[in-house]
Amino acid sequence: MISRADVTDLITATPDPGVSILLPMHVTGTETTQNPIRFTNALRDAESELAQSGVEGDTIAELLAPARELLDDHDFWQHQSAGLAVFASEQGALVHRVPYTLEERVVVGQRFHTAPLLPLLGENESALVLTATASGAHLYRATRDSLTELDADLPGGVSEDAAENDYEAPAQASPPARPNTGSANISRAQVYGDGPPEWRETRLDDFVQKIASELERATAAEKPPVVLLAGADIIGRLRSTGLLTADVEVNPDVLDEDDALHARAWEALRPAAEQSLLELLDRYRSLAGSGDDRAASRPGAVRAAASDGRVETLIVPRSSLDEPDESLAELVADTVSTSGSIHLVDEEAGIEHPVAILRY
Repeated sequence: MISRADVTDLITATPDPGVSILLPMHVTGTETTQNPIRFTNALRDAESELAQSGVEGDTIAELLAPARELLDDHDFWQHQSAGLAVFASEQGALVHRVPYTLEERVVVGQRFHTAPLLPLLGENESALVLTATASGAHLYRATRDSLTELDADLPGGVSEDAAENDYEAPAQASPPARPNTGSANISRAQVYGDGPPEWRETRLDDFVQKIASELERATAAEKPPVVLLAGADIIGRLRSTGLLTADVEVNPDVLDEDDALHARAWEALRPAAEQSLLELLDRYRSLAGSGDDRAASRPGAVRAAASDGRVETLIVPRSSLDEPDESLAELVADTVSTSGSIHLVDEEAGIEHPVAILRY
C-alpha cells in the first residue's frame, strides 16, 4: 500500500518525461477481469501522448515496457485496492495501490501527476485504524472515504505463541506432592506459576505489547493519527503507550462491514481533525487581517516563498486536485521537500487557490 513517504518521493521526482496512469480498480468479483483491460487502454493512451510530445517510438516502447509487464501478472490484477497508480520514467515503473477510488487519467509531463494522492499527505486526511480483540488484531489505512487493511506483523490472538499454562502443568508441582503418573489430586497451592486469571492477564499483557511494538514501527516514519477500536481491557493498556489519537470501546468483530468499521473510526477522529483545521484557518485569517507578511495569499507570493523554503503550511482547496497542474505540483514539491505541511480544505472554507502560512 502506498505510504506518505512514497507520495513525497513521487511529488519531488523530476522525470523527463514522466508517465502517470491513475485508474479506479474493481476489488472483488468477476469484474476484476476488467482491471487489466482498463490498464491496456491506459497504456495505449500513454503511447499516443508520448508520441504527440515528440518522443521516439523506440523510446516509448522502452519507457513503458516495465509497466506493460504487469499485464502478465494474473495474481496482481486479482488483488487490488480501490485505486491503482503507475508512474513510468527512464528509471522504471513505480506501482502503487491506493486505498480510495481514483479518477481515470493518463498524464505525460516533466513531473508525475500526484495531485490526486495529496489526501494521503494532507494533515488530518489519512489515519491508521487499529482493531483488537482476544482473537486477533488488524491494522487499516483510512481516508475520509475508504478503509484498506495493511500487511502488518500483528499477533493473531491472545493465546498465540503462549507458553504452557502453568496451572495445567503438573510437572511444576512441588516435589512432595508430585505423583508418579497423571496429574490427579494436585492442589492449586502445590502448583508454581500463575493460576488461570493471572495467566490470562499475563497473556493479554504480552498480546498488547506485541501490538504496541508493531504500531510503533508502523508509525515511526510518518506519525499519522491512530484510532483504536477494542474492548476496555485492551484500550486501557494501549492508552498508556501514547500511540493513540482516539479510541472507541466496541467489539470490532461485530462490525462485519468495512463501512461500519470506517464510520466508527472516522467519527472518532473527526472532531479533533475539524477543530485542528478551524484553528489553522483562524490563524491564517488573523495573520492576513493584521497585514502580517507571514500570510501569503497571492499566487506569486506563495510560489516565491515555496521556492525559498519559507512555507510552513500550504492550504490547498480540494477542487485544485481535479486537473493536472504543473504549477501546483512544483508548489507542493517545494513545500514537502522543506518539511512544510499540506492541508486540504473544502469549498466552504472560501479558499479559491493555494495560500500559505510562512515561517518568516
